[in-house]
Amino acid sequence: MFFCRSYWERYKTLWEMDKEAYIRRYAKANRSLKHYDDDVTKYWNQQTKIEHEDTSHVVNFVQLDCALLKEQLISHCQQWRRNLLGLLNKNASQGLEYLLNLFSDNTRTLCATPSDLNELSHKLRILLEFRSNSQAIEAKILPIEET
Repeated sequence: MFFCRSYWERYKTLWEMDKEAYIRRYAKANRSLKHYDDDVTKYWNQQTKIEHEDTSHVVNFVQLDCALLKEQLISHCQQWRRNLLGLLNKNASQGLEYLLNLFSDNTRTLCATPSDLNELSHKLRILLEFRSNSQAIEAKILPIEET
């Protein structure tokens, strides 16, 4: 039994680490797309490595079947990838929704016919502010496209 336990201990972090707490910390860290890719690839590689492990081991005269353990480890790798990709999708959706709301709110405001000079002045300020921030707004689009 010691062999089986020590053999599979190298994958211990897959099941011991609290996935939800880790993802919450990951979200707060505001990691780059490359970091997401590296972590997803890490769990993909671990899954591939686990899939190539032998499912049974013979210790002295006892044959140990580790198929269920192997299946659970693969499941943990898939959960890690799902959680990371889900967070990435959530971040991209929020960024896209922010831009959509920004454009629709400003479009609605600017397309309405002004009723007096004060309202026209207000709309001109909004338009000038929007134009001056156009590079910052465009800079937010590229990361969303990459994601």
